[in-house]
Order: sequence, then structure tokens, then C-alpha cells
Amino acid sequence: MPVPLTDRLGLPPGTRAIILNADDFGMCRAANRAITGLLSDGHLDSATLMMPCAWAPAAAAFAASRTDLDVGVHLVLTSEWSGYRWRPLTGIRSSLTDADGYFPRTCLEVEQNATEEEVAAELAAQLEAALAAGIDVTHLDNHMGSVYGLETGRDFLAQVLPLAARHGLPFRLPRHGTETEPDAAMQALLAQAAAVADAAGVVIPDRSWTHPFPLAGEGTDGRGDL
Repeated sequence: MPVPLTDRLGLPPGTRAIILNADDFGMCRAANRAITGLLSDGHLDSATLMMPCAWAPAAAAFAASRTDLDVGVHLVLTSEWSGYRWRPLTGIRSSLTDADGYFPRTCLEVEQNATEEEVAAELAAQLEAALAAGIDVTHLDNHMGSVYGLETGRDFLAQVLPLAARHGLPFRLPRHGTETEPDAAMQALLAQAAAVADAAGVVIPDRSWTHPFPLAGEGTDGRGDL
């Protein structure tokens, strides 16, 4: 059994610790304004930045100027909106793009079409871009769960975890499901993935929850309006 993360962090026995993280930093101006304000005011513990997005330079400039804050990289393989999209840093002629030259909208398309080599190159490019921008990158996570294999079972953890290990970075891969009684098959997959992370020396959280708020326009043509 791995040593509990709270023990490894030097917290007292029995401590329950929560990290409040905001991802999608750099996606758009509204996200930047919200996240920089919340980080600066101490209402968030950390954020993760989407380097391929149009507003990433502004977010990166803020993060580089505030190395006292914890800012990581939100690794991207999808571009889900209808009217605002982004492309791979490694170029548009690859298995990572759709017919329009953007990242695909869904994780299913990523799992069906992306090659391991091009995923590895793209994720490394995103991290290197953040480091080159002067960001003291503190952790990694993943946009929409596109590396977890949730749609077909084909994951890209073999590309993510070595990247995290090489740079000594934690990765947001929950060791346990978020439900009170998680699905047995899902828990088995998480346990297998956690074992790989442990073997690589990559720190992962015990659990992960997202916010419970519905997205405006969810299920309608207006969902992609930003």
C-alpha cells in the first residue's frame, strides 16, 4: 500500500486535505479574469493553463510574474466548442486534428484516431511552451479526460506519466472513484493506472471532484457560445 499523500505532505495523521484547482486557464479572457482574481485573492490553491489556446499568452505572462502561485499545465487533446477552437502546437497535419485542422471535439475521436507518438510529442510541446514562457510549472492535469481512455479503453497514460516523471510533476489521476460506491470496473482501471503512476514516482491525488454547476446552454446549439 502506498503511503497516504497527506502523510507524504507532512500533515498530521487523520488530516483530510483539499486542493481547489481551476483549470481552463488561458482558454478565454473571461477565464483569465476569473482565475487571476481568485488566485490573487487566495480563493484558489492552484490553476492549470491551456497552452494551445488564444488567451494562453496573457495567462502565461501572469503566471510567470507570480511564481509564488501554483500554476500547472492543462494538457490538451480536444477542442470542444463550436465557435471558438484551438490547434495542436505541433502542427495541423497529424492524427491529432479533425477535418478542419483543429483538435477534435470529443475524447472518442482522440482515442480512435490519435497515435501514441504524436500524443507524446504534443503533450511535451505544451509543457515545454509553458516552461519557455517562464512559468514555474507545479503540476499537470488533462482537459476533458482525453488521456484516460474513458470512451474505448484506449488511454494515453503511457505518454503522460513518463512526461510527468521526467519533470518531477504531480498528475491529476484519481486513485479512487469519486462515488460513494464506485463502479467496480472503473475502480479496477484506476487501481491499475495508479500502480503505474506509483512505479514511475508520479504523485497523484486520492480523489478528484469537479464542480456541480450546469453549463449554460448544455445540450443546445448555444452551448458553444463564449
